[in-house]
Amino acid sequence: MSFQSKSNGSKYTNKRNLSYSSLSPKTEENKSKFFCTPNRYSTLAKDDDIDNNSSSNIGQYHKSSEISNLPPVYIKDVSDISSFTSSLLSILKPSDFICKSIPSHLIVRTQFREHYNLLLTHLMDTDANFHTYQPKVTRPLRVVIRNLHPTTSHEDIIAGLSDLGHHVSNVHNIKRFSDKTPLPLFFVDINSDTNNLDIYKIQFLLNTKIVVEKPHPRKGPPQCHICQTYGHTRSYCHYVPRCVKCGEEHLSVSCNKSKDSPAKCALCSGDHTANFKGCPAYKKLNKNKPKISPKTPPTVFPDAQAKPKARSYAEAAANNNSTADIITTVLSQFITNLNSVIGPLISLLTKNPILLTSNQKQGTPYSACLESS
Repeated sequence: MSFQSKSNGSKYTNKRNLSYSSLSPKTEENKSKFFCTPNRYSTLAKDDDIDNNSSSNIGQYHKSSEISNLPPVYIKDVSDISSFTSSLLSILKPSDFICKSIPSHLIVRTQFREHYNLLLTHLMDTDANFHTYQPKVTRPLRVVIRNLHPTTSHEDIIAGLSDLGHHVSNVHNIKRFSDKTPLPLFFVDINSDTNNLDIYKIQFLLNTKIVVEKPHPRKGPPQCHICQTYGHTRSYCHYVPRCVKCGEEHLSVSCNKSKDSPAKCALCSGDHTANFKGCPAYKKLNKNKPKISPKTPPTVFPDAQAKPKARSYAEAAANNNSTADIITTVLSQFITNLNSVIGPLISLLTKNPILLTSNQKQGTPYSACLESS
């Protein structure tokens, strides 16, 4: 028997009344109750962005102040390393420079341009004996221009190259070493720029067909024209000057030595000038120079899948003609050898036909007939 109940005319069969809380909410109620929880890691993300921005700014600062491969500074006659380091610490931080001692010099390296400039200024103010080199980023490009007349003015060369987009810092006419005769060759130094390599494409300058090429590499180490020692140039030398002729402590241009008086080397005190290539000091440098072994050519492996080279009609025809000539030669040699064998047989048969006929009738083999004849 089924349970039935009546309430206000409505009937429910085998069902129970559900509470309001157990019923599913309406769509509007779902929308009103929908909410988003805040991201509890959002503050960390903001901190990361701040750190990234600060690190990028620091990187940009170092990039703007840093010079790649800054040249070292070679300092001579350092009597007390403690006092020297203390003087450097008065202008630089301990992490701004690194020292290294070798038998002849104290080498000081810096990482940033500001520290490098401060070091040079400090050494010049204290009258230190040192030398350094030109940084690569400021080093000009040197080229050789051929075929220009030796009397061409340097101003015209600078103006002509400037019109082509190259900024020239120095022009020097090359002279013959033996008699100092001017040659149609010019050294040209061009300031570092993005279009430096385009200068090798120039073919005409000042109504002259020219050739621009790289200078030949120096055979030996460079020699300073101030202190006369090898390994650096006068532009970055801060040593006591020495004369190339008499070896005294003055510049070579101000020497009053007569031509009759013997020369004296500033390097070995010998009776020759300091730039003499037979000087023991120069020979010692070349002797200690490491020898470079010749480069062996790389091993080339044949390509297994290499396609045969296409031949032209003339090559194919010539190859066919050569093949035909070879066949004709072989055939002619074969015919000649065949005639040399068959000829005696034919002559033998024509001379003794009766003997051959009688022997054949008696059943004698053909080879026996030949032997009997």
